This record gives sequence, structure tokens and C-alpha cells, in this order.
Amino acid sequence: MGYEVQIAALRADATIWEDTAKVLSSAATTASGARVPANAVSIVGQLADFDTVANELVDLAAQILRQGDNATTKMATTLRSVARQYETDDAAAQASIGAEWTPIS
Repeated sequence: MGYEVQIAALRADATIWEDTAKVLSSAATTASGARVPANAVSIVGQLADFDTVANELVDLAAQILRQGDNATTKMATTLRSVARQYETDDAAAQASIGAEWTPIS
């Protein structure tokens, strides 16, 4: 029993993860721009710290989105690294076997 690695599938999946990272990065930037300025809140809202709490939530959302961006970028990089390693290992195995083996057609 053997196995076969689909290197093209690894690279295709890496692209999906990378595209996801771009979306998360854009969302983090958008979230960061959604802060509530103090002058946009009524005096009652200021007394209730609405702007402070709202901005803490915005900052938390942006932080989580950035973490998602970093994690999905890392996954894409890892998948591409695995694909390269399989290619390197296959080439090394083929070089070491050389002409001693030929596939049966």
C-alpha cells in the first residue's frame, strides 16, 4: 500500500488560506476605523462610558481579525512549504534511484 500527495491541491489550498487572510486583514482595517469619537456621543453616553466601551469592543474585534489574518497566512505558508518539501524529497529519491528503476507501463 502506498500514498500519493497532490502537490497541486496543497498549493490550491494555500491560495484559499491566503485569500482568507486578505479578507481578514481588510476587515481588521475596517474595524479599526470604526472607533467612536468622544464628540459623537451625548453627555449621557459619555457619563455611561459608551464611547470607551464601544472602542474597547472595536479594538478587540480588530485584534481578533488580525490574529485570524496571521493564522491563515501562516497556514498558507506552511502548505506551500510542505509542497516544496515533497517536491524536494521526490527529486532526491529519484536522483538516488537513478536509472535503477523504471515504472511499469
